[in-house]
Parts: sequence; structure tokens; C-alpha cells
Amino acid sequence: MLKALSEQVKVSDVKTLSIMTTNLATAGMQIGKQTTYLRKTSVTTGNTTTGAEPVQSLEPGEITTGTNINIMPKILEGNEKMMLTMMMDISSLNRLRRIENRNKTESIEAPDTDSRSIPQRVWLKPGETVLMSGFEQNIQDGSQQGVGSSRYFLFGGGRSGKSKKESFVITITPLLR
Repeated sequence: MLKALSEQVKVSDVKTLSIMTTNLATAGMQIGKQTTYLRKTSVTTGNTTTGAEPVQSLEPGEITTGTNINIMPKILEGNEKMMLTMMMDISSLNRLRRIENRNKTESIEAPDTDSRSIPQRVWLKPGETVLMSGFEQNIQDGSQQGVGSSRYFLFGGGRSGKSKKESFVITITPLLR
């Protein structure tokens, strides 16, 4: 199946995971990416009598995006047929917004994400494969550098970016042991 898909489009990443569960017990898996951002800044004022200067501290935050799948099998008597109830959550990071205070002396980053939840229910025989497709996301990545501003090309300023589209195909083959 994956060979047929790779002949149609460029396959760049294949992940194979095995999970184990019992009848009517949920099993989950997550394929994700963690991104660290600046959640909070704070300034501790210095002691004026001792001459201590104010200290700025930065608090990082972390956001996890990707694909999260929870699967619950219901096996019928005789082990000849099963129902898989699945909940898929797919999230992606659009960008990290910079938010400044009024004086523009402090700033934080705020993640903007997209999220989709897709419930699925299928009936299968053990060993059969269900193929789910149609999951797509656009990924944009950019950076900027420079002294003062990225617009000042004479001082090493510059911007770069790229955009790509990813499509996900998920196959699930339940086996009884």
C-alpha cells in the first residue's frame, strides 16, 4: 500500500507504531512536535539602598502540536468482527505572535494554532486495514535577522521563509492475540 502511495506522490516520512490494548479499553498514540516560546517576562526591582539593579527573568512556555489518536476496539463474540471507535486530533502551529506592552519595553510570544478533531467509527475483520486520508496542513517557517531591524540590509538585515504542504495518510490494521 505504501509503495503504491509513493508512486503517486513524494513520501517524505513514514512512521510505524504498534499499540496494544484490550477489548473496550482505549489506547492512544501521539506523533508531535514541541515548540518552546517566551510565555512571560518579569522584572524584579533592585534594592536602591544597596545599589542592586533590576533583574529581568524570562519564563518559557511549551506547546505540542501534531497528531493524537485514541482508539477503542469492541470485539464481537467469536472474534470475527470488531468495531474501532477513533478520535483523531490534528493540530499545527501557524505562528508565534509577538505581543508588547504599551511602552514596548517588554514582550511575550503567543502561539496561534489550528486544531481539527475527527471522530471515526469503522467495522473490520481482524487483519483488515482501514486507510484514512484527506488530512492536510500548510507549514510556514520564517526568520529574520539584523541590527535594529531586518529591513536594514546594510547592517546585516534580511528575511527568509519557506512554505510546504503536508498530507497525512493513516493506516490501521488491528490484530488479535
